[in-house]
Amino acid sequence: MNVLITGASGFIGGHLCAALQGAGHRVVALVRRGRPFPDRVPVPICEYAPDALSETISRFGAKDGLDAVVHAAGKINGSADGLREANEAMTRTVVAGLEQSGADASLVYLSSVSAIGPLGSYGASKRAAEQVIASSNLRRWTILRPSLVYGPGDTKNVARLVEAVRAWPIVPVIGAGGVRLQPLYVGDLCDVIRHVLDGAGEARGIYTVAGPRQERLVDMIRLIRQRLGRRNVLLPLPLRPIQVAVRLARPLLSRTSFPVQQVVTLHDHPAWDAARAVEQLSFRPRRFEEGLSMMIPQVARPAEGIGAAA
Repeated sequence: MNVLITGASGFIGGHLCAALQGAGHRVVALVRRGRPFPDRVPVPICEYAPDALSETISRFGAKDGLDAVVHAAGKINGSADGLREANEAMTRTVVAGLEQSGADASLVYLSSVSAIGPLGSYGASKRAAEQVIASSNLRRWTILRPSLVYGPGDTKNVARLVEAVRAWPIVPVIGAGGVRLQPLYVGDLCDVIRHVLDGAGEARGIYTVAGPRQERLVDMIRLIRQRLGRRNVLLPLPLRPIQVAVRLARPLLSRTSFPVQQVVTLHDHPAWDAARAVEQLSFRPRRFEEGLSMMIPQVARPAEGIGAAA
């Protein structure tokens, strides 16, 4: 298949380019002009100007033939207007380009479990992007709602936990032992997309793809600490006061790399149900400890009793 990938210079997009090319597809990375592209992903590049994305997709589809577009581009943190522009508006542009191309191509969109709720600015922008796709004239589309994605090359989320454990003698644990996450290994997400391109699932379907179980944040940090052979002290911090402080400081923090969205949307909820993806898309997510072993190497275990600081 001829597959065009948006967001190809990002963490998920880079893994996806390599995975789909390895599966025999002809992959082209759609990259914003001037944006660096990782050398580790040896696929052809199609550059576009920010105001010409729709035209670029349409021209590519009409000239070279197009079987599928995987829309992995998006933004997690920032102002509400910035999130709408990066998620909803860009998705509208991608859909318009596909419709104008005349190619009978399918669209795979990487949304988020944040689109399920409760909706913050990020979740609202992802839900709006989903509605753009659902109301389009495209004959075939698949919306995937992944949970927290991690893996080799990650620079956010789990990677920040790894950096904290590696660098800090005291590691704060937001929400003490009450915060739970459902981490999804990036390779498992790529496998699902590969199955979708192979024809699995409904012609117009929405699927939740999440890690196999909820993991307590404190347990995730302990596993990281164990793999790195560290003896950090874990400092429990209450969730609500931190969320209030982050919301108040949002205008300042939005200009930094601080994970505002991830912190303010932490909440207790039932585990995300990925049963439909398991049944229809051959989704087989691996547990966090297995994925973590593929993300960071095992070092010598610390001496007896070192891990008891928390």
